[in-house]
Amino acid sequence: MDSVISALRPIRFRGKYRLMKHFAPRDGIRPACIFGYRMNLDLADWIQRNIYLGSYEQQQTAKLLSHLRSRMTFVDVGANVGYYTALASSIVGTGRVISYEPNPDTFHHLDEWVRDNRAKNITLVNAALGSTEGMLTTHFAEGENHTASLVVALAPSDTRKKTVVTVRTLDTETERLSIQHIDVMKIDVDGFESEVLKGASRLLREGRIGAILCEFSEDWLDEVGSSSRELAAFLTARGFIQRGTYGPRSLNDRWFVRG
Repeated sequence: MDSVISALRPIRFRGKYRLMKHFAPRDGIRPACIFGYRMNLDLADWIQRNIYLGSYEQQQTAKLLSHLRSRMTFVDVGANVGYYTALASSIVGTGRVISYEPNPDTFHHLDEWVRDNRAKNITLVNAALGSTEGMLTTHFAEGENHTASLVVALAPSDTRKKTVVTVRTLDTETERLSIQHIDVMKIDVDGFESEVLKGASRLLREGRIGAILCEFSEDWLDEVGSSSRELAAFLTARGFIQRGTYGPRSLNDRWFVRG
């Protein structure tokens, strides 16, 4: 069955997870080739199970596959186990992929496959991006539907794991890593999106980010006193045009390109 799932993994179609979930166990570690990289995926984790089945964020995947080009620079904010990191790395070639993941356990998984595959165009950073630099004490929920948010209020109290993480700003990171221009940035940080963007104020002002794929979650944004409308207005006021929405109204990804 692993060979069948592997053959079907690159094929995207509506309802794929509902169909494919019956053909794979709900736990255990399975190796998989993801955009040419070998990863060991934990099938008890919802995201990794979808990656294994080839059903993870299919529309967003198609958008990035069609947009990314060789020699581009891609920044993955909230990289998790590195699905989009692998996608971008497989395309940009001599370009660059810079991936930020603050959760130390998740980062270990990410770092492991990058090292094992000797992916030379990927730079990993075990830190969060925010509006100011420093240290932040937060909680990462564990379990099948774990949250990796730096906003702690919505994480179930019985599954929280106290963690101190490093926070950096994208403006200072571009100086540290000598990044002149970001062609595409993906942001998936469960309510911390506004903080990430505030920390990139100089880049945004100077027009040095070309496109952004950003998660919009009404629950998380409400928790931090924001909203989808406010977050979208923040980006459009800085020269971006929304070109696509993927997912339900309460939790979706939106594609913005500089106008």
